Amino acid sequence: MSSDTTRSSNLGVSGSYMGLTGKIVKVLVGPAEAAFNIHWGLLTSKSTFFNAALTGFWRESEEDTVRLVEEVPELFAIYVLWIYNQDWTVDNDGKKHSLDTYCRLYVLANVLGSEALENLIIDQIRGYFAPGGVGIPNSTIYYVYDTTLPKSPLRRLLVDVMAYQMNCPHEEFVTKAPQCLHDIVQVFVDHLRKNMPDKKPYADKRACKNYHVHRDGTPCPLLIKPDADQNNQYR
Repeated sequence: MSSDTTRSSNLGVSGSYMGLTGKIVKVLVGPAEAAFNIHWGLLTSKSTFFNAALTGFWRESEEDTVRLVEEVPELFAIYVLWIYNQDWTVDNDGKKHSLDTYCRLYVLANVLGSEALENLIIDQIRGYFAPGGVGIPNSTIYYVYDTTLPKSPLRRLLVDVMAYQMNCPHEEFVTKAPQCLHDIVQVFVDHLRKNMPDKKPYADKRACKNYHVHRDGTPCPLLIKPDADQNNQYR
């Protein structure tokens, strides 16, 4: 064991401090290129995107500069707080971030390949719905569906919340987020299949109650003498 390592052990300092040594990388964010100076070790250890950009034979690696022209500086500033293990869950006024901000931060974390942050954000979002009554802004749903893939955990969480709360989607979902409507319906279908009785609701005598109309009082044949073969066909 080297003298440096021994000295660190005696001080009770773990090897994680190594991320705070070494070179500094400049990350330019947004069209105006807001500059963030971040330790290379931390950046590459917490992001697969930055690891790939700064360890290969790329211009970014040679210049120690990465440009994120399409990202939002305010969101990236929260991301940097997470990198340095600072409190990233509240804003400058000490208030919890909005649901929309968390969803946008999730998308950023996903783009940058920071899986650990994605999971932490999901847990923060779940906290919004613990009391049960918080609704999801339509604009947030549209953004999430415009910027994530079909199997996104964030999509799945928001859809499950809407289905559980029995919130009727706004009619403009038909044009702005048709896939979201499909996903909500699928949640209900899966639930019905799981909890449906052994016999289908359109089989046997239930078919009369559920679907037949006998306004003139005519007895239903299904109630008088069901056709065994026909009933078996729809069991």
